Amino acid sequence: MGDAFGSFTGNPNTLPVDTHEIVAMVAPRGLFVMENPHIDWLAARSGSVAALGGAEVYKALGAGSNLTYWSDVRDGTHCAVRSEWRTPLQQSIQKFLLGTGSGSGAFRIAAGKSGNLSAWRDWQTPALSDGGGGTGGDPGDGDPGGDPGGGTNGTCAAAYRNVNSWPGGFRGEVTIRNNGTNTLNGWTVGMTLASGQSISSLWDGVNTGTSGSVTVRSTPYNGTLAANTTATFGFTVTGGSTAAPGSITCKSP
Repeated sequence: MGDAFGSFTGNPNTLPVDTHEIVAMVAPRGLFVMENPHIDWLAARSGSVAALGGAEVYKALGAGSNLTYWSDVRDGTHCAVRSEWRTPLQQSIQKFLLGTGSGSGAFRIAAGKSGNLSAWRDWQTPALSDGGGGTGGDPGDGDPGGDPGGGTNGTCAAAYRNVNSWPGGFRGEVTIRNNGTNTLNGWTVGMTLASGQSISSLWDGVNTGTSGSVTVRSTPYNGTLAANTTATFGFTVTGGSTAAPGSITCKSP
């Protein structure tokens, strides 16, 4: 860091830029972010929030699969090549530098350094009509995982999809839709995780419980849905199974 950043060391809120905006500047081009969660001053928790925020920009551009973030590594030394990075790094080189591969992006966030995007975000991801040349769908859509599930209660409908999965965990997303003609003022989604599964991080929602029966409520910025509009929340799950959540329900206050 240059001397110009010295004045922000004790007051980072005065910075004229957020880190996720730096990630977003690369979009829709390929980007692989490698993080060390074992050294506190490297700020891996903040890094995960920045990556999740940047992923929303990639998603809006239709290039979600062009971003990979990986902090789930065992080696805690400061400067080392992690074996966990080898395959995703090779896939990124093949796809974006050599043009010979089609690997999709993945998010592997260390459970102990998982940030909560919803605690920082006060904006919603726009739906852009011009994708700007992206070559993918939502983040990590190359591994659709299990069957989508969903539930409906009156005007509130919820649908689940698997964004990305790996041995011992997965990343999921639930889309809430207002199927009615009046504005929906708040929503609550219920779902049941398989035995042994636990939510390690969740964003764009406020959850009660991390295993078994879990309830997720809307945040102040994504709870108001006009007719035929949607909101989403995402989460990562750790455990020995990648089974999709079951018994998904949706209701409004």
